[in-house]
Amino acid sequence: MVSNGGRTDPSGFEKLQGLYQIAIEQEGAILEFLSEQGWLYPMLFEAPERISQIFGADAKTALELERAPDEGWEELFVVVKTNLPAEEGVRRTRQIIDDWFAEQVAGRKCLINLVEEPI
Repeated sequence: MVSNGGRTDPSGFEKLQGLYQIAIEQEGAILEFLSEQGWLYPMLFEAPERISQIFGADAKTALELERAPDEGWEELFVVVKTNLPAEEGVRRTRQIIDDWFAEQVAGRKCLINLVEEPI
């Protein structure tokens, strides 16, 4: 759901499901997280295109939520799944963070991270 001036747009999460692999068992938790962090939606809609530009059209994207309830910690991960050699994956991850991602989260409590994962 996307917050829109106090209203909710249920198609926002559905759109994300078309852009990212989301484990069925995490759907509810991710939806809840995003209902509290609606500012992430525009960035998450844009990320797959940016990822494709840097990692190539074969890169797959996934969303994963990590939580440590005892510590009051949770973070959403944009996972970029590629067939790249490790060093190249690291180089491209640094590139997307420097070129785009860091600007998206600047000045905000960082509740999101972007990582590359070899397939």
